[in-house]
Amino acid sequence: MKALCAGFCVVWLLATPAVADDTARANELLVQTVRLVQSVERPLSAENRLKLLRSAQDNLRTIVERYASTDVAVRLITGQSIGIISLAGLNKAVAAAKGEVCWTSPTYSCVVSLAIAAAGDIERGFGRDHVSARIANAEAIAGNPLRALATARGIEDAWHRALVLVEVVTVEAKAGDTTEARAALDQALTTAGGIEDASDRAPVLVEVAAAEAKGGDAMAARAALDQALATARGIEDAWNRAWALAAVAEVRAKAGDISGALAAASEIESAGARAWVLAEIAAAEAKAGDAMAARASLDQALATARGIEDASDRARVLVEVAAAEAKAGDAMAARASLGQALATAREIEDASDRAGVLAAVAAAEAKAGGAMAAQAALDQALATTREIEDAWNRALALAAIALVLADGQ
Repeated sequence: MKALCAGFCVVWLLATPAVADDTARANELLVQTVRLVQSVERPLSAENRLKLLRSAQDNLRTIVERYASTDVAVRLITGQSIGIISLAGLNKAVAAAKGEVCWTSPTYSCVVSLAIAAAGDIERGFGRDHVSARIANAEAIAGNPLRALATARGIEDAWHRALVLVEVVTVEAKAGDTTEARAALDQALTTAGGIEDASDRAPVLVEVAAAEAKGGDAMAARAALDQALATARGIEDAWNRAWALAAVAEVRAKAGDISGALAAASEIESAGARAWVLAEIAAAEAKAGDAMAARASLDQALATARGIEDASDRARVLVEVAAAEAKAGDAMAARASLGQALATAREIEDASDRAGVLAAVAAAEAKAGGAMAAQAALDQALATTREIEDAWNRALALAAIALVLADGQ
């Protein structure tokens, strides 16, 4: 017994200095952490605030991982606060600081993270599905189709889910993964077949046709487009019918079928949808080398756009006209149209809609080579979005900005 006690006492005496050292190091790191957290109360840039908070977070991680047997580590791991310090509180502070940095120095990854966070606050249903589809499209365009598919699996609405699948098809086809692209396209077609509402089914069929055309299957593209046209003509709501017909005309124009695009455009009653299509037709005419026809279509689109009462629709059409003018090689006209779009965007009362238009202007400016103007429009879009309190509108605006940033990667 005495021998056992003697052995235990030796081990205890040898271990005690090590435990004391661990406790001292843990306490030292905790004091450093308190000082770091207190220092962020001073006026600092968002980047420096995040840097200090991350250092504090690293300190706590070290305490928990290296000195797990200390009282400080135990209290942190069990969710207790030590003065002003807790793991949960610091993690929350770091997340908030990341958001601050994102508003001032936006990247695709941080903006899409903000959009996902905002979407999580939306009640399940059509609204969340709509935002999730926008986010998934951004993920696909950013070159992450697997992530887009994962997001799509959480979308309950068949229409939104099918549109995401078609976007994934386009990305995978560009990457040369024809097998996966075909599988996603077949899935999109199956999903489209289960959509009862014609106004929802027609846009999906149009996107399928566009994907088939890009994949080089002209017959399949024509079949899907004919089906989309027949579906579009059967839509009772005038607004939905007009934009479904516009989508058909757009695909025809991009495929080089200008006469077919003009024929579809002639059925469109909405000024906004018609002007949009005329811009797409102009781009196709410019691509075919018919500069005079392109300018005539653009002039007609501009004249139609000026008569659109809704500021949002007018601004979006002007952005489309500018894009067509840039493709036609008329940089001055494109810049003028974008200036009109920007001025019109300021008339839009709804903040989410205004942010979306500003993001579209930024994307068009970037493609037209106006880097400074693009950044200015993007900054305006972010500033507008930051003021939005409603989760749905905020997420929608963030998703629009994420799409622009994804396209620019």
